Amino acid sequence: MYKKGYSKLKMSSKLSLFAIGTNVIPLLILGVVLLSVQRKIAFSQAEKAAVLATTHLADIIGNKLTRINAAANLFYTDLELQQLLLTIDESADGEALPREDTVLFGKYDSAADSIFFRTAIITNKNEIIGNLPFKQKYDGLNIHDFEWYKKIDNVQQRAIWIMEPKLDKLFTSFADHYVYIIRQLHDFGTWKPVGTLIIAVSEFEFRKMYSNYVEDYQSTYIIDEKGQVVAYTDNLNFGDRTIDPFTNFENFSGSFLSNPEKNQTFLTTFHTINRTNWKIITYCDLETILSPYSKTMYTYIGVLLLLSVVFLFFSIFFAREFLKPVKELHLGMIKVKEGDINTRISVTSNDEVAELSEQFNEMLDTIAKLMTNVVSEQKLKREAEILALQTQINPHFLYNTLASIRYQILTDDKKSADETILALIRLMKNILSDTKEFITIRTEMALLRDYIDIQKKTMSNDLVTNINCDKEIEDCLIIRLLLQPIVENAIMHGLKPKRGGCELTVSASEFENRIRIDITDNGVGFDAHEHSFLTDNSFAHKRIGMNNVISRIQTTYGSSYGIIVSSRKGIGTHVQITIPKVKEEYTEHEYINS
Repeated sequence: MYKKGYSKLKMSSKLSLFAIGTNVIPLLILGVVLLSVQRKIAFSQAEKAAVLATTHLADIIGNKLTRINAAANLFYTDLELQQLLLTIDESADGEALPREDTVLFGKYDSAADSIFFRTAIITNKNEIIGNLPFKQKYDGLNIHDFEWYKKIDNVQQRAIWIMEPKLDKLFTSFADHYVYIIRQLHDFGTWKPVGTLIIAVSEFEFRKMYSNYVEDYQSTYIIDEKGQVVAYTDNLNFGDRTIDPFTNFENFSGSFLSNPEKNQTFLTTFHTINRTNWKIITYCDLETILSPYSKTMYTYIGVLLLLSVVFLFFSIFFAREFLKPVKELHLGMIKVKEGDINTRISVTSNDEVAELSEQFNEMLDTIAKLMTNVVSEQKLKREAEILALQTQINPHFLYNTLASIRYQILTDDKKSADETILALIRLMKNILSDTKEFITIRTEMALLRDYIDIQKKTMSNDLVTNINCDKEIEDCLIIRLLLQPIVENAIMHGLKPKRGGCELTVSASEFENRIRIDITDNGVGFDAHEHSFLTDNSFAHKRIGMNNVISRIQTTYGSSYGIIVSSRKGIGTHVQITIPKVKEEYTEHEYINS
């Protein structure tokens, strides 16, 4: 009952029902908006927390470095150390240096707040002293060759932080990396340089400053002013380099999203460490830090999925009911486009689509009637063309044939006259007894043989003919009297003007699922480069029936079929006919051979 009632509704009523079913869309939009807002709030809170944590960590590291810097200041003001350096500076070359006091180089260790460091001093004589284990490896080095030496010379009363791989070998035998605080030492009496202080902190000690604050879902890097990694803790398996270019960290602090592998997003925060102007960079897995908000998100997603299912159900139901007649009308149009004009659309409703379907059916009825009329007219037209062709050929042909028979009788050649008369009788019976448009290629070739035999009798020179047809296509259909006009042109305008040695070949074969018929003569021919046989007016008298043949082929089979004429003057002419291969049950009169 519901379907019957629904099928009688107008299109506007159906659209109204569809609109009612889609009222859930605002709810879906609201759910998406709430989900988006919730995620933005969660991300904003996570970002603030990450920035605060990175800033706090930068302050912790800054305080640790300040303590190390304080140790450097204590060495700078140590008068005992100044006196030692002055003594070394004033000693003559080769003179034994005073004994180094290890207590002197280790008495400020507690100033660095449990951070282990080693101390070395390079004197003005480029000699190194201190509590470093591999000082002998300094041989061959010169402090003036280091790029950073010029920098400390410009900031004599301030320490600088650097990384220098050439100095690492003085403090370790392994591939450990060190961070160095460099400061120039002065004689307080003259303010002249007396040496260069080097405090070395291993990367391991440096990492201890912050590693306890790095979570499992984070990777933390400390980079210097050139973007080189000073120390890092890599829990996300990024490697020993940051995944973002150094230009992203030019500001004092900030945050942004990184997506290096396009399948995982990281929240990146950075802050400048006081005293060194180095950057601490922290990468956090975004999904991990947003996980506390997942339950709320899952609730929203569940509501959205439920609303989506309801919306999908109503949409499919109403769309199917609404589009059913439209789809049927569309399928009907496709069938008509493919050539089936007998299709009709069933009308089961009373809406606007039903009216269109009725008009569509009426249109097809009209087209079918018009096509029937056109087919009948075309059939009558083709039959008239056949009759016109017969009328065109018969007077001229009969005149020559009767003249030939008269000559044979006068010359007492009764046998030739009898053969000619029998061939003419067979030809006339088959041509005039039936006006059907199509005959088999076998019948067409038999008609052609009789026609050529009669033409031979009218020629003064000998004519050798060769007519061949593949057995596979003998039962295929061809347009009636299609070959005779072309053969007549070959004989009348190509072979008769020739004095002797005339040859005519007609062959039919299958080629790429088509039938190809070749008619070749060795007559006088013409120059195909200078003239077009089909368009040049100088050949108008030679195109007897040729235009009729072309028109009949293309009207019956289409423009992709037709004839090709090629010729050479003094060599002969070749005509190639192409028609489709049509082989089906066909009833025709047997060729009358009596």
